[in-house]
Amino acid sequence: MDWKKPTRTMARIQSIANLGFDSTRYWRIAGMDDWRIATLIHERQGILAIVHEAEQIGTWTTLIRISTDRSESLAYSNALIRSNIIWMPPTRHRHHPGISEEALMERISEDALHHSDLGFNPIDTDKLSSQLESFFAMATDFRFKEGFSDYEVQEAWKNQCEACGPMTSKQIRMTQSIIRDTIEERIIAACISELGDKCPLPAQEWRASMSRFLVITEHTELRSLTSHSRRNRMNLGMQIPDSGIRSRLRKVKLTSDGPRAIFSRFNAGLPTSLRYNFLGSVDSPVHADIYCAPAPMHTATPIKQPIQKSGKPDKPPQLIG
Repeated sequence: MDWKKPTRTMARIQSIANLGFDSTRYWRIAGMDDWRIATLIHERQGILAIVHEAEQIGTWTTLIRISTDRSESLAYSNALIRSNIIWMPPTRHRHHPGISEEALMERISEDALHHSDLGFNPIDTDKLSSQLESFFAMATDFRFKEGFSDYEVQEAWKNQCEACGPMTSKQIRMTQSIIRDTIEERIIAACISELGDKCPLPAQEWRASMSRFLVITEHTELRSLTSHSRRNRMNLGMQIPDSGIRSRLRKVKLTSDGPRAIFSRFNAGLPTSLRYNFLGSVDSPVHADIYCAPAPMHTATPIKQPIQKSGKPDKPPQLIG
């Protein structure tokens, strides 16, 4: 592995190995070019250690205790900045900035004693890649659904502008809204792109129909699609003027089986002229169903007929003077 900070990174890896961890493996993270990680496993306690190196940030360690109840798994990290804990949602983080790997291990071991009723899942080294992806997805899903906390936004602001004062509550809310909308906009675009060659529409029709695409994920707020907010304007397939679809959608009962199933039933119950054409589903970057709204109905504009003149002959022009 081409570490950029080899001395510090290898020191952390050695500290972890001295605590009974082994099976060291090295990884790169797609889309995060300056990040490199090493993983080690403590088989007896079911703990996964992740040593991180980011060129612009530094090095730090995260320990994850993988519980049999996935919702009870915990991530302990000595990262200096909380937002650098990219595994697990923030509600499952225990942040101890700057402490040693030995102290970190003591904290997670104490937690295991207090929750001895919870077992742990053995770590399958052959499935470690998918497990890492799962932890990363849990954190990403939380970000998409819950957004960044006030603390995270304030910390990011301080890191970008040391000379600036603290953000006001209004600025924090506005920033959180912009981040949330930007993430959703990128996800919608990525889902449409992912459909790509699998789309049943011919290329010319695909291009002509893109302004009518509707992307429904497990996090889509169906009620928000009925408003005229920016979030609705990002999902263009709901922008059908005077169709009555939005008013129908407002009355739909939201059930526990999620937005995709709810919208599928809703769409099946629409009149044929208003029904969305289901184009397909994608699994990346999130699970989503993609529809195309019906083409707008064009009504003929009556041609204005010229006024018929009477059959009487025109009067000769009158001369003045």
